[in-house]
Amino acid sequence: MAVGGVNGTIYESRFNLHRVPPAPLVGRSITTSDSALWRLMPIVERKSFDNGKELAQIGRRESLSSASEAVFSGIVEDLGTVRSIVPSEKGATLTVEVVAIAPARVKIGDSIAVNGCCLTVTAKRGRTLSMELSAETLRRTVLGELGPGARVNLERALTPTSLLNGHLVSGHVDGIARIVALEQEGDSRLMTFEAPASLSRYLVEKGSAAIDGVSLTVFAVEGARFRCALIPYTMKLTTLGLKSVGAAVNIEADLLGKYVERLLASRLGGTTIYEPCAPAR
Repeated sequence: MAVGGVNGTIYESRFNLHRVPPAPLVGRSITTSDSALWRLMPIVERKSFDNGKELAQIGRRESLSSASEAVFSGIVEDLGTVRSIVPSEKGATLTVEVVAIAPARVKIGDSIAVNGCCLTVTAKRGRTLSMELSAETLRRTVLGELGPGARVNLERALTPTSLLNGHLVSGHVDGIARIVALEQEGDSRLMTFEAPASLSRYLVEKGSAAIDGVSLTVFAVEGARFRCALIPYTMKLTTLGLKSVGAAVNIEADLLGKYVERLLASRLGGTTIYEPCAPAR
């Protein structure tokens, strides 16, 4: 049942009561400002909010939010193909052909993570989607190195009832890491990455990192170097199976570490030490 509240609505899930924003959520993707809303996934019972609107379509992946607010899980939905990347005065326009994602389920203005970088769909034609790349995106990610025919990992933004099979990913790439070693271990492939030095404090044993938009478990951390194990499924359905030693990849550190650092710094009267990353060389 739904009970009205002053700052939001107390919404009943199968296990607990959570406070969620009062704004209508039908067909909208989760945003980083939707405090605690992601905790309802996937146990939301489809009952009414206090505005009387049913949640019958809340599970759709169509997004009405801007790219700067979307949240992802690091579970790749589609292996797309770059059709063009055209430089512009302010950046570039990237056009990608989708395969598994139905174009009819994507609208202009929707958020899609391309190799882990959250972008806004600005045009559609047939099975192709076009997105604008800012100068900052080109500086901070490897998207500027893509060319026609390159494969890219694609994931649409989460909705309140999406399964959180990976970890929370903002799509705001922290920097560029490089693959420094590959090793076969049974059916799995062990990848050793070197991240920018400024990200090393966010690398936690058995923690998470998004590599080219793929949610991976981190282990064997040594400074800015760490390893991840890729199962055959991941190698087949993402671009990581195509990578070799020396390849550059986008990396986003776990959001939780950055928020904890910021909160602790403010409580202790200091400032966060997070800083922009230079690519690992």
